[in-house]
Amino acid sequence: MALRRALRSWTLPPARGFSALANSETDIKEKLLRHIPGNRTVDVQDTSGGCGTFYSIRVVADKFKGKSVIEQHKMINSILKEEVANWHGMTLVTKAT
Repeated sequence: MALRRALRSWTLPPARGFSALANSETDIKEKLLRHIPGNRTVDVQDTSGGCGTFYSIRVVADKFKGKSVIEQHKMINSILKEEVANWHGMTLVTKAT
């Protein structure tokens, strides 16, 4: 019982450059919406169990028309460059509308 209590209260120190605010689902979504003009849908989900180190991101946008999936992913990675540097991983799905 004491071990469970101790484990519940134990937290990891922040990662290099980590900011809970910069890595929340809402902040990531808002950043993508600010940088992708026009008709778009953005879904962001923290799939790391709440620690903010792995995200599932889905973006559907007019801006992707005529671009390959690689070009679309490069656009998203460029927008989230600072955040991605502190993550363990990301699942990214992009599609043109």
